[in-house]
Amino acid sequence: MEKEFGSPRSGRRPVALGGMFDDTERAVARSAGWCFISNLYLGFLPMNRDLPQALRCRPLRGLVLIYTLTMNPETTVILADDHPIFRQGLAQLIERQTDLRIVGEAADGRTALEMIEQLHPDIALLDLDMPELDGFAVALRVRQRELKTRIVILTMHKDELHFQQAIDVGVRGYIIKDSAVTEVIDCLRTVAKGHDYFSPAVSAFLLGKTRRKPSSGPAGLDELTPTERRVLRSLAELMTTKEIAAELGVSPRTIDNHRAHICSKLDLQGTHALVKFAIQNKHEL
Repeated sequence: MEKEFGSPRSGRRPVALGGMFDDTERAVARSAGWCFISNLYLGFLPMNRDLPQALRCRPLRGLVLIYTLTMNPETTVILADDHPIFRQGLAQLIERQTDLRIVGEAADGRTALEMIEQLHPDIALLDLDMPELDGFAVALRVRQRELKTRIVILTMHKDELHFQQAIDVGVRGYIIKDSAVTEVIDCLRTVAKGHDYFSPAVSAFLLGKTRRKPSSGPAGLDELTPTERRVLRSLAELMTTKEIAAELGVSPRTIDNHRAHICSKLDLQGTHALVKFAIQNKHEL
């Protein structure tokens, strides 16, 4: 299991106005804020032995850093993708931006969720198809636990079903991997401002969502949540309750509850009715 906290590539990063500052300087400047500006000019910082040498000996340097971080606050990002080359390339692109900062990287969904809970990043950029927990499962847990991290999904899926599932679990961004390099920075900045961002390839589905034609599938199918649909698809593959629970990272009792809710919504009764329904309607799931 790959688990990286902090930025693995950038002990020092460029900031606006051309300076180069290390993490200690950035932390001091961020905690100092504008209240230290007058002291910078009065020579207070050079007298403070607890501050980094660069800030004590070069007050103007400290002023530039405080100005940069105050006027251009960083958006913290966790990046999770099980393809290391793609993940590292995307991380390098993000790290070049002065207003974005990678604080953690993960290769699976469970590690990504742990990072979100421990580091509280502004945004989690998640691959949809990851081991342990997929991007939707992580997004659902973030929403259930009322965490403030905003979720952006990276995926190869351009179909409406996956997009609707993303909307249902509360993601704020949806990027098609084919165009991730050109879209990811705009997406992160848009989401950081509190807005949603969806790749042009799927944004048309937003209009379709409000003009959706009545489903030709079985009654009640549209009422199922994304998780319930996943359970139903797994049943269609003849997976057991224990196997489904392991795949979704939940307890078997939770899967039993999902099955009961599905039966209630679909008005199904009988021990094998749900499995039979799943197999017969697999193409609708």
